Amino acid sequence: IDPGVFTDDDGTSYYVWGQIGMKMAKLKPNMEEIDSATIKNNILTEKEHYFHEGPHMVKRNGIYYLVY
Repeated sequence: IDPGVFTDDDGTSYYVWGQIGMKMAKLKPNMEEIDSATIKNNILTEKEHYFHEGPHMVKRNGIYYLVY
């Protein structure tokens, strides 16, 4: 639910999404497909981190920020 896309300094783009458990995966160069081999589940959870939905990542001055 409420997915977001984050592009890192090296040009690699990631898709972040989820409800109750946050997931993340690399996007393929066409920016239309997820590289399914890179899917990571439950990066954040509702139980441990109060994650529900709407992740948004940014990087500023070398620090990664995740807002949800």
